[in-house]
Amino acid sequence: MIGSLLNSRYQDMMTSALAPHHVPHAIMETILGSVGGALAVAARAGGILGAELGELARSAFASGMDLGLATGACVAAAGCVIALVALPSRDRSADVPAAEDALGDGRRADDGEQPRQHR
Repeated sequence: MIGSLLNSRYQDMMTSALAPHHVPHAIMETILGSVGGALAVAARAGGILGAELGELARSAFASGMDLGLATGACVAAAGCVIALVALPSRDRSADVPAAEDALGDGRRADDGEQPRQHR
């Protein structure tokens, strides 16, 4: 899901920015295929054009990451809220084994009873 959001945002931003310019189809495919492809085209183009393309690719990638990670964080937070609300609470008195034998001799730390005799 995160990768799909990242890719969609990246491709939308790159397509919108490059739409007014005539970019050959094969080069456009490379640019839209990955940020690495766009940076390779930018390095090959060089000069101001290459620098601008590289900056655009980095910016579009970062924007896609922002969208993907923010969405992932929201989904995780919603899952936590659902778990807290929907899952039944546990009765603390059911934790007898944890509270029992705190002294290591069969007694509870808060009672004055004698140790149990095991047979």
